[in-house]
Amino acid sequence: MGKGTGLGLSTVKTIVENHSGYIDVKSIEGSGTTFTLYFPSSEAEPVIEKKSNNSGTPLGHGETILVVDDESAVREMIKSTLESSGYAIITASDGSEAIATYFQHKESLKAIITDMMMPIMNGKVLVETIRKANPNIKILGMSGSIEMKVQEIALNSLDIAMLQKPFTVEQLLVSIDQLLQGDARKV
Repeated sequence: MGKGTGLGLSTVKTIVENHSGYIDVKSIEGSGTTFTLYFPSSEAEPVIEKKSNNSGTPLGHGETILVVDDESAVREMIKSTLESSGYAIITASDGSEAIATYFQHKESLKAIITDMMMPIMNGKVLVETIRKANPNIKILGMSGSIEMKVQEIALNSLDIAMLQKPFTVEQLLVSIDQLLQGDARKV
């Protein structure tokens, strides 16, 4: 409980449903559980959309952001989403790697997005450490914890914005835009 041990069924369910798919679950006592993911097929060529601001979703302008998450699938999904939306992304897989990466790129970093529930060094310790070096760095914490409201109160002293996992692309982009614009409390 609370150790960030996987992508999370609720996150997987959201991703699958956002792609018009569904999940089939089969469980046999003593043998285990099998999750099968189904997505609609298509014979059509994939459509590559041009990015535009017509949707109203804010886009980046090359700002460099450090993304920290111990789950590689989540980290890569955020990286891919933000890069395709105009941001430059650097990643780290845990808190200690994030600190080293921060000091390598501190002059160009505009913000940090970090999971709060990571093994080895959790997000709270990471934020406290980075804030000692740079009290003004903009930080967006992420959590899939059911007790996020309790966690937000505990993290209030860190002065960071929080985003509940799972989140949509639009929620992520709006949160980053608000953070970079200085409206972190609106996130």
